Amino acid sequence: MNSKYAMMIVVLGGFGLVGLLLASIMGLNQIPEERKAIIRTSVELADQFKVEEVVIAHRTEDRGRSLRISYQTTDRGPTMDQQREEMENVAKFAWEKLERREKEDVRTVEIQRKYRSARGCFRTHSVNNHSWEPPPLPPMRGRPSR
Repeated sequence: MNSKYAMMIVVLGGFGLVGLLLASIMGLNQIPEERKAIIRTSVELADQFKVEEVVIAHRTEDRGRSLRISYQTTDRGPTMDQQREEMENVAKFAWEKLERREKEDVRTVEIQRKYRSARGCFRTHSVNNHSWEPPPLPPMRGRPSR
């Protein structure tokens, strides 16, 4: 193969790589600001509680919006009370990290805890659900309360 052709392939590959990087940066800037806050909260929650596959989403219902938090852990937790306490701590942590506009009209926080054993031939799993009611938001300064 001629060195001229090899150089042309390398240069075209470099242009393609630069184009791909620019497209990914532009795509990242397209994410709405509230989604960035939810993504940031998911990552912080996973780091804080050492869990995997954290999903935070809003769901609209007849009686208002609910915030859904789902995560997976490899820690079984000895009792149901300790698992429930962990789920409430996860909900409180996420609630504190979210911005005010994501908290508005949220009536309940629904937590789903998935356990999967990471060892052994007979891998077990379980799913626990818990609902937590967040404290009411304080009225904003300079605005009349509803």
